Amino acid sequence: MTFASLSFLYYFLPVVVGVSCLLPRGKTNAAHNWFLLGASVFFCLWTRGWMFTWPFVLVVILQAAAYVVGVCRREIKPRKNPVYLALYLVGTPWAVGPMMPYPVLEQQLLDRENTVPRCAEGLRRLVWGLCQKVILADTLWMFSQEVEKFGETGALLAWVRLAAVALAVYYALAGYGNLAVGLGKLLGFDLCELTAGPLLWLGNLTRKPGLDQRRGLRGIVWVLLILGGVLGTAGGCKSLPALLLPLLGGGDAGLLGEAGAYLLRSYAVPLVLAVLFATPWPLYGIETLRQGKRSARVFAVLEPVVLALLLLLGTAWLVDGAALTFLP
Repeated sequence: MTFASLSFLYYFLPVVVGVSCLLPRGKTNAAHNWFLLGASVFFCLWTRGWMFTWPFVLVVILQAAAYVVGVCRREIKPRKNPVYLALYLVGTPWAVGPMMPYPVLEQQLLDRENTVPRCAEGLRRLVWGLCQKVILADTLWMFSQEVEKFGETGALLAWVRLAAVALAVYYALAGYGNLAVGLGKLLGFDLCELTAGPLLWLGNLTRKPGLDQRRGLRGIVWVLLILGGVLGTAGGCKSLPALLLPLLGGGDAGLLGEAGAYLLRSYAVPLVLAVLFATPWPLYGIETLRQGKRSARVFAVLEPVVLALLLLLGTAWLVDGAALTFLP
């Protein structure tokens, strides 16, 4: 089970959110925190043993190191209750999505509430994150694999494939980030936002509340992540020159190569949408409609309908299983 799966969306998520809303609230949210800890451990164990794989272990080590450093600097007051530290290390929303600074998370563990606006925003983020991961990232990855099957590729098709893989990495990380933020809001948490796209989550560990994040350094690491993802797709290439030669126009395939035009026509819509939604223009357009005097009412009516259609589309993608899973 992952965030972008039917079992998470239609079994795990409704049960966890429903029980969380029904549990009584005390001064320290003790019942909620114990339930969330149990649900988080269950999620990690159900995710095909993800709790025992290196990505999860790395996350736990980094979270624990940040906690120890904070205590040594006297920025964090150690607590005797182990539930807070355990949730900080393995809490489902932030263990898979943006990492949280402990002081920010601790305050929300003690005092949080589910409000209608927060839950509505959580549903928006969940649906959009699902579409980013399942529809865009997985489809772009499938396009890359289809190009690789044909072997000899032209220069133009090779560059399009390179851009598609870079966008697949972008939307996979952004999708999981939005799914995590959405789940957090449904549970009453405000997670660190992935501003300006899916910037490096690890930067949130050392970020102090109210201070701007180190966008320059995180931007460099984000470029390295894309480069690593691109190079990681060269499974059919026996050497780096075999990957780079088509980009430089090497070989006899020309611009598109065999069946290149067919692939571009087949994947034209997802490729165009992926480029469009990687820009700030759609977000600006949505905010303009939401804040307009006349358009605000129409937007309030159409938004739930559009979200429902996107959820159905993402669900159909998962049920069909046509696209290859990228970063499961």
